Amino acid sequence: MPVVQWREAAQECTTKEDFGSCLDLLREERDRILACERDAKQKSQDLLEVTKSEREKTLAEFRKLRQFLEEQEQYLLEQMEEVEKEIARERDARIAKLTAGLSSLENAIQEMEEKIQKPVRDFLKDVRNTLQRCEKERFENPPENPLAFPPELKWRIWDFRDLNFFLEGVMKQFKGNKEEVQGFWTSPGPKSGWV
Repeated sequence: MPVVQWREAAQECTTKEDFGSCLDLLREERDRILACERDAKQKSQDLLEVTKSEREKTLAEFRKLRQFLEEQEQYLLEQMEEVEKEIARERDARIAKLTAGLSSLENAIQEMEEKIQKPVRDFLKDVRNTLQRCEKERFENPPENPLAFPPELKWRIWDFRDLNFFLEGVMKQFKGNKEEVQGFWTSPGPKSGWV
């Protein structure tokens, strides 16, 4: 009963019985208000407990997410380090082959330059052997493209690139959804089945 109504009712009380009825109405109103107050406190406490529980769940989920991301980061960095080592091994092997081939060519060039300096008769004796040895060397050790690395290495690097594009996209989605998520918490209305 609103305050104005019980004041009006109290003014209309002319007898002791009327006054007792008014008193009963006031007591009922007080009991109703006290019940509402208890209800409000209980609902408030319930909501605080649910909020606390959800906070703990949120913290736990973010902890798990951070741990998962750190593990994935570590794994991917190890994979990238292994690819870097493979590239270095491949480079060193190719440089060693090129160096050996260059050394062989330098020896052949030096031998031919020495033979050219000899008299024609001596030169013609060994020229056929020298040319055959050079041809054999070229046939047994054909020149490689020193810049060509195995395609598997390139594929692994492309996989890393694809993963980085994916991560950038996920980050943009999270950042784009930030406003949406923040709006979710500030707009009125039920957000879930729990109220």
